Amino acid sequence: MNLFQKKEPSMRGESSMIQDIKKAAAQGRNAEARTLAKQVTVIRAAMAKNGRVGTQVSGLNVRAQTMASSQTTANAMQAATKVMAATSSPASVMQLQKTAAAFEEQNLLSQMKEELLSDAFDSTLGESDSEGEDVAAIVDSVYDELGLEFTTTAASVPRTVLPKTQASRQKLPGQKDMDEALVQRLAGLKERAM
Repeated sequence: MNLFQKKEPSMRGESSMIQDIKKAAAQGRNAEARTLAKQVTVIRAAMAKNGRVGTQVSGLNVRAQTMASSQTTANAMQAATKVMAATSSPASVMQLQKTAAAFEEQNLLSQMKEELLSDAFDSTLGESDSEGEDVAAIVDSVYDELGLEFTTTAASVPRTVLPKTQASRQKLPGQKDMDEALVQRLAGLKERAM
């Protein structure tokens, strides 16, 4: 069973929940947005935990392979020792030295892998986020995307519509020149972008 198979559905669930948070925030349902943000935080924490568990399982697999390699090398050395004792020739000593060098090389590689895995475990397990900060960051990012501020500040904005007058529809002298200059600058920027 692969521990990483469940990651993609969780990410889809997270993205749909973020969309729900945006909808709730746009409609002014702050309590619902906060609840959904907490759920997103829980999903993210579960995904991180699954990643850590997967890393630990991978590390155990590497350690098992290293142990099997060490056992195979020890068996080869045992066989070489038996052959050397049976033949008592100098060539067997050379073979034993080669086997010992191969064992030492494999042992060094396994130690390096173990150190890398230990560093990866330490860096993965060393991360801890505060749930409250995550919730606040998610809600703030949703409000920023929507261009809203908290509803407490929006309540003080007047809601009256100003009447349109004939004077407001007329262009001021020189405004036509400014409009043309802006259109020319926009066209220049578009050409540079292409």
